[in-house]
Amino acid sequence: MFGKVKNFLGFGPPGEVYDNEVAPYTVIKQFDGYDLREYPAQKWVATAAVTTAGDLKNNNSSMFWKLFGYISGKNAAESKISMTVPVMISHVKEGDGDVDTAVKMKREMAF
Repeated sequence: MFGKVKNFLGFGPPGEVYDNEVAPYTVIKQFDGYDLREYPAQKWVATAAVTTAGDLKNNNSSMFWKLFGYISGKNAAESKISMTVPVMISHVKEGDGDVDTAVKMKREMAF
């Protein structure tokens, strides 16, 4: 039982989360604590938002719930789609400064 709770919370093996479909991948190279992976072409559900560096946590939450609603049936076909891991997040700074201090950042989340 405790193992299932750990996996559900993301404490299982890297890239494995309880009861979620895992996107296929090939490990290109292993490093200390992480893998460099290659994912084949596939369809992802994605959303984007522009945020400030100080509002990243709220931004992640709102993007996640928007995507979760979509895969839960809040879409044109009213169809449910399996949750897939990993959740991909990209960051593109807008304006001056580095990613940590940029005034605005475009972020995209996909799964």
